[in-house]
Amino acid sequence: MNLGCKVAVSEAISWFFDQVETGIVLEDDCVAHPSFFSFAAELLDHYRDDERVCMISGDNFQLGRQRSPYSYYPSRFTHIWGWASWRRAWRLYDHAMSQWPQQRAAGWLQQYLGDKQAAQYWTRVFDDTHGERNSSWAYRWTYSAWKNDALTLIPEANLVSNIGFGEQATHTLSKRNRFAALPLEPISLPLRHPPELNPNVMADAFTQKTMFRRPPMWKRFGSRVLRRVRNMSVTAGN
Repeated sequence: MNLGCKVAVSEAISWFFDQVETGIVLEDDCVAHPSFFSFAAELLDHYRDDERVCMISGDNFQLGRQRSPYSYYPSRFTHIWGWASWRRAWRLYDHAMSQWPQQRAAGWLQQYLGDKQAAQYWTRVFDDTHGERNSSWAYRWTYSAWKNDALTLIPEANLVSNIGFGEQATHTLSKRNRFAALPLEPISLPLRHPPELNPNVMADAFTQKTMFRRPPMWKRFGSRVLRRVRNMSVTAGN
């Protein structure tokens, strides 16, 4: 039985962290640079008991921009093409987004993000997610991290690349997406740890602007048409 991305993936991750205290998760159609595993292993140990950190990502979406003199920087964004975490962090996962209606009414996102447009974007996303209008477990994970004011550690080199963009993909439909098949880079060892854990405001603002903004109407309409055509083709073939 196909449970869909929302349930199948989150339940698999829950099962995984029931078996192990720490672990690495790679999305399908993603490849990792070998140094990602050393990077993740060191930070899993370094931040094992630091509840300010909920995950370690292998993704860097700064498109060549260096954001700190260290090996990685803290971020609010939970990039999940390749990541590592702990059982204690995954316990924060709130599939039901139980407090979202009250937080929405209180204007929590505006306070948390400090950016009106970003808050409007994520309010729409969380409304759709809470209302079961999308199949994303990843949005639920982002919500869970933000609800607990938890951070993601982002490498200064891109260690994971998604090569699965294309018309046959579930979500990543366009090969022309600037984040498709990003080049892999090694992370330099030994790692240089930042002295403080505060979100990198400049990096997060760039991520919001380039990754998380409402697409033009023609793109949203075009994506819906493409999905309908694909569904009609599958139905006709059955």
